[in-house]
Formats: sequence, C-alpha cells, structure tokens
Amino acid sequence: MPLGGMNVDCDGANNSGGKCTNDPSGQGQTAFKDTVKSYGIPDLDANLHSYVVFGNEGAIPTFNPKTAGMEPLSVMAVVCGDNLIYGVWGDTNGADSTGEVSISLATACFPNAGITGNNGHDAHDILYIGFTGQAAVPGKNGAKWDAKSFEEFEASLALIGDSLVAKVPGSMNGTSPKNKGCSSKLRRTNRSRKDQKSWKKSM
Repeated sequence: MPLGGMNVDCDGANNSGGKCTNDPSGQGQTAFKDTVKSYGIPDLDANLHSYVVFGNEGAIPTFNPKTAGMEPLSVMAVVCGDNLIYGVWGDTNGADSTGEVSISLATACFPNAGITGNNGHDAHDILYIGFTGQAAVPGKNGAKWDAKSFEEFEASLALIGDSLVAKVPGSMNGTSPKNKGCSSKLRRTNRSRKDQKSWKKSM
C-alpha cells in the first residue's frame, strides 16, 4: 500500500487557537462545514476533532474521494507507527498530495515531535485508509461531535472504526494492515478505551 507523510491542518473553528497560532495557511472553515453545522457545532475544530484532509482539487491528476464511493465526514483510519487512530474525512486540499490531518490527530500520532501548525511529519510512513458507503458515516448521532477533547471525539469513532478495519483484507481483527504478514498488534491508548466505554454508556 502507498504511504504518505503527515502535514498539519488547522482549518475550521478556532483555526488560530492552541498550537495553530503559527499556521501559515489556516482557513476559517472546512470543506463540509454546512453538514457539520447540522450536527450541532459551528465547524470542525482541528484542536479537538481528529480529521483527515483527503482529496485534492488543484493538482493533476485531481482526486475526488466521492468518485471512489467515499462519503464526506465518513470514518477513516490512520496508521502511524504501531498506533491506529480514527478520524473523519473532514476537509479537502488544493494541489498537495495525500498526507494531511488535523493538528490534534498529528499530535496523537507524534506526541513528542514538536507538532505545530507549521511543523508536521515529513517521512512517508503513514497509512491512510478510507472506507466507502453509508456504513462508514456516523451522522449526527454516531459520533461525539460536541466533544471537549480529542480523546473523547476519537473514542466515539471506535465502534464504527473497529467494525470497518475488521473488514480490511489481511487486518486479522485489528492487526496492522501495513505490516507484511499482519503480525503486529496496533495500539490504542487505555484512555481512549476508557472514553469509548463511557461514551457508549451515554448512548
């Protein structure tokens, strides 16, 4: 599978807050803001929501994930190192190639790498997995859109994410799809699991 790097995106609500203060290209809204507003929040917040910037509109060739069957705000999986982190397809790009995520997701992948709005992860060793069809779309009630932390939002995606990853050829019930032989277990933090259980009880 092709791998990408990890640039940092700060678009959306609070685009100059947190570690996004030095982002040179931040925009005040994401591509699917109108749909997000129908979920009860003004827009995605890169400091809270784990989202992937997927698709490019200005490059040649252009790639629109919708043509492959993906739906806006559907769950995606990001494999960084031995970690599996869930996000949503939350924004689109210009001429850049695949490999950009919200600053909260990038920080979760590389907590000790000094991630900022102007500093990401250059090595092309990240796997981005998109899923097609309505089963991948949490909708208004399938995710904690009004979460107060990255951990709370990401954990709310795990129910759908785990079911989708289990169907990836060679995933072997949560083992890494990027490792040959799929023998390396992916790690999800204890805090994430705790938040997931708490969120599911509130449903």
